[in-house]
Amino acid sequence: MRRVLVVAFLLLLSALLWAPDVRRLAGHPLGIVGLSFNYDGVVTAVDPRAAYSGVRIGDRIDLSRATLEDRASYAGLGTADSRMHVNIPMLRGPTSYTAHMITFPEGAERIQMIWLRDAAQIFVMLAGALVVLRRPSPATWGFFLVLFSGTGPVNVVYLLGPLWWRVVGINLFWLVANNGVGEYGAIIFAIYLLHSGPLPRWRRITQAITLVLAAVMFAVSLWHANTLAFARAPNGSLWIAYSLLSALPLFVAPLVLIATYFESSPNLRERLRWIIGGFVLSAVCNALDQAGSQGNLGLIQESYVVHSLLVAGTYLFIAVPVAYAVLKHHIIDVTVAISRATVYTALSVFTVGAFALVDFFFSHALDQKSAGLVADIGLALILGFSFNTLHQRVDSFVDRFLFHKRHRAEEHVAGLAAAMAYAHSKDHVCAMLTDEPVRAFDLAGAKFVSELAHAEQQIQTLSAYLEARRCAVRVTDSQWALNAAAAVPVFSHGTLDALVLYGLHQNGTDLDAEELALLEQLGISAGVALDRLEAEELRKEIALLRGAPA
Repeated sequence: MRRVLVVAFLLLLSALLWAPDVRRLAGHPLGIVGLSFNYDGVVTAVDPRAAYSGVRIGDRIDLSRATLEDRASYAGLGTADSRMHVNIPMLRGPTSYTAHMITFPEGAERIQMIWLRDAAQIFVMLAGALVVLRRPSPATWGFFLVLFSGTGPVNVVYLLGPLWWRVVGINLFWLVANNGVGEYGAIIFAIYLLHSGPLPRWRRITQAITLVLAAVMFAVSLWHANTLAFARAPNGSLWIAYSLLSALPLFVAPLVLIATYFESSPNLRERLRWIIGGFVLSAVCNALDQAGSQGNLGLIQESYVVHSLLVAGTYLFIAVPVAYAVLKHHIIDVTVAISRATVYTALSVFTVGAFALVDFFFSHALDQKSAGLVADIGLALILGFSFNTLHQRVDSFVDRFLFHKRHRAEEHVAGLAAAMAYAHSKDHVCAMLTDEPVRAFDLAGAKFVSELAHAEQQIQTLSAYLEARRCAVRVTDSQWALNAAAAVPVFSHGTLDALVLYGLHQNGTDLDAEELALLEQLGISAGVALDRLEAEELRKEIALLRGAPA
């Protein structure tokens, strides 16, 4: 539960910082000045719409004559709104002058890139959260941390509100979402990947150096965030240090992964190839973006479209290969994830569509806005009370028509649990516990273990654990040295009579929570069936003894 709260808090914190940019998608584009600066405050490009200001390529911004309010605008090279007056003090050699500029709205291509970057942000954050919640470990937390850095667009949170908020906002944005510390999670991920036990010496040393560099990166980010606000001149050395420290972990992580590749067994190297390739591409994208002219070093000219593609690629090239490797390496069943996503999408579309129809009917067709508000409240109450029923029906519909094979398998195993009470013998119970679920869920196999007292020590320990937990256990989540995915207990007269070991799916994926719950119910029904069969045998023996001659 604590892990879920931490992940939810970080997701919310990230969303609060980049979500204000959604206003740009709602018809409120940023006001930009049309100038590009390099790391030393020198103008590298002038938009034709800004040429009237007299600013030329090679001129330099003069922070010593700028007010604090103007510097807050320079942080984003624009304002929250277009058609606003901005005064930028400039230097042309020894001559100082002030460029009087009016911001103009950003172009449609920038708005299109915001759609891309917001979608990428949502994807990588959900991918990171899914992996760390499903398989918590130092490696997956490092994976989540690097994705937490995010791909959100240029943030306007520090361009909104009064002056004091602009200073606070830019610090919050840089410290949380743009500090570069998150990238060091890539090295942590690479260090701990495939290493759940004690780390070798060189990995411990690498980890210690990584933590030190992350702390340095945090200090540099804090200094860098306030340079424009309080410095008398742009600090080019600080820009270069920040860019190098940001790019460094994405180049170090592939090196650690390559070392892991050579240390690993051949059957693990296939998924490592995908991950190494993704990290290399991510590092290249990040390096090109750090050298670009869109708010970075300004060594090469790049458009906002190219900048956005490079930023999105930096994180997608990490998220996609790792997610692929995780899915392929027995973490989750992608079919279930798609099924649930389809269900929630359908519910969202239905809910939004219902409110849209009500609002259109009352506010537009009848021109009764007050009646529309009452209807919206009534619809919300109706949906609130009936949401669980609606969810079940949509879930059943999606599973039945879009995931028919899985739905039939679940129905078959659920029917087995009900039919278990009519089993004819213990062998029949054993067959229903093993053969049928294996065929229905396409599992690698199943093993029924009944003589627990004479089983191997690992099975005896597992049986004691199951008797204490009294529920199914996912063996892949624990340290059991067993070639199985889950262990399901079979209780008879309140004590553990047997257990069933189920393998992974034939495609290598792990059992999901719903499949495990069905198998657990099957084990409970098997215990009831064994009790009934034993009672019938006792009745037959009693009847036989009563009919025997004295």
